Amino acid sequence: MPADLILQTRLDVLKQALEEVTCVIDAMTEQDDRLNAVEDFLSPEGSLAAAENDLSVHIGVIRRRLDGLLGRSATPGTGLPRPNAVTHRPGKDTENVRTQRIEQVRRHLRDADAELKRLGELRDLVYESFQDVRRWSVAGLPVPALRDAHDEYQALLRELGEEPDPWRRFRAEMPRRGHEVLSRYLELLAGMAVRGLPLETEDVSAVPALVRFDLDATLMAAYKALVEHLMGPVPPRLRDDPNRSPLALMSAVGRRHLPLGYPQWSLWALPLVGRRVGKAVAANWAQKNPLTPGQRLLCADRYALHALGPSYLYATVFLEFDPTVEPAAGGKPEWPSDAQRATLLLRQLRANSAGLDTPLRNRLTTVAEQVEKAWRVARVAAGGDEQPVEPGDQDVVDRFDEELARAKVMRNVGYPLDTIAKLHSAAEELMDEEKPVVSMVLRDLMSAMWIARLREPAQARVIHTRAKESASKIPFGPPVPVGRDPLDGGRSWV
Repeated sequence: MPADLILQTRLDVLKQALEEVTCVIDAMTEQDDRLNAVEDFLSPEGSLAAAENDLSVHIGVIRRRLDGLLGRSATPGTGLPRPNAVTHRPGKDTENVRTQRIEQVRRHLRDADAELKRLGELRDLVYESFQDVRRWSVAGLPVPALRDAHDEYQALLRELGEEPDPWRRFRAEMPRRGHEVLSRYLELLAGMAVRGLPLETEDVSAVPALVRFDLDATLMAAYKALVEHLMGPVPPRLRDDPNRSPLALMSAVGRRHLPLGYPQWSLWALPLVGRRVGKAVAANWAQKNPLTPGQRLLCADRYALHALGPSYLYATVFLEFDPTVEPAAGGKPEWPSDAQRATLLLRQLRANSAGLDTPLRNRLTTVAEQVEKAWRVARVAAGGDEQPVEPGDQDVVDRFDEELARAKVMRNVGYPLDTIAKLHSAAEELMDEEKPVVSMVLRDLMSAMWIARLREPAQARVIHTRAKESASKIPFGPPVPVGRDPLDGGRSWV
């Protein structure tokens, strides 16, 4: 049986997301170790107090030896006067100089004693203040619960690669495990917010012990630019706010497994934002064309494919759609199955290529065949069957498709399919580490990186890294501020 490329891709991307949680846990542990080292240094039983005691002992020995020099000679090895020793008395002038020097040294010793006592008092004050720092430090947050959830999730990902029926277990356990990891992680972030940790830590991000919990600026800018472009056909009063909580994007596939890339977002999942915007577009169209919830979802898929091109098909099939059997709960289901949605998208991509020149049409056909083959393998492995779209639903999508072609505002946001030819060369550049990373149009980049990944799955990390670097070169405009809005008490994101 051919390898299940969809399952392999999904597990690999989830491992990438989990690696970011690992980095947070490791950084938290390192920060805790450093705080422990500071506490050990400052505590009454620590190394600084021990050094103070040693210095006090040495000062005492020196003082006793000086007393011996003023009186009798010292017993060897002790610094104490030797009993019954004969003392040779020098001349008066020499004795005065000697006495002055010894008194000067004794005065310095008294000063050293006073400074040493002051050092001890300051150390006690600093140690007491450090307890407040430690009490409010993020290092004191309950990482063990997150680590346990992380380890269980990691074990599940590893075992799924060896499971005889991986899709059954994937569907049965992944939502619960992913929810556990995400819940523990959000608890950790909530604790950080209580401790006043700033979201933006540009000045200290180079310090390994300080964890960066701000959102990736490049991906946030890409997300906002993408939402604003896709919202073109939607009246302002119905538009989704691109500045709303970033969890909306990061939880795009969260109902089934760990949201991708938290806190560093994953470009692999970025095309999924197209469906969220597509729902707003479909809702606006539905004001004159009544739709069921399921038909609205199909229209949202259609709009996302229209606006984003192949990248939306790649992201939904390889990251989100469930290939397992989905029995209807009595009669016709209200929502279309993932199999029906995949069938619709593949059909639409082929239909879109019909009017193109033969070379371009062949390239789009290759994309459709590649996704269709991977989807068929996953469906067979999961025990699912192909499901045609209901005729009534297909009619609605066809009418919506006519609107996409008719309305100018809809055409303006459409993905130019004649650029498909350059996507393959762009994919090769993303795989070639010897070439400098170049900037490209965001929608082209999202498709090119998926083409590159499916061509060379082993280079997925390299492709994603180079794609993020390419995205960082796109002139999105001024930096996007990310954080809690202080004007409304931190209840919303800006």
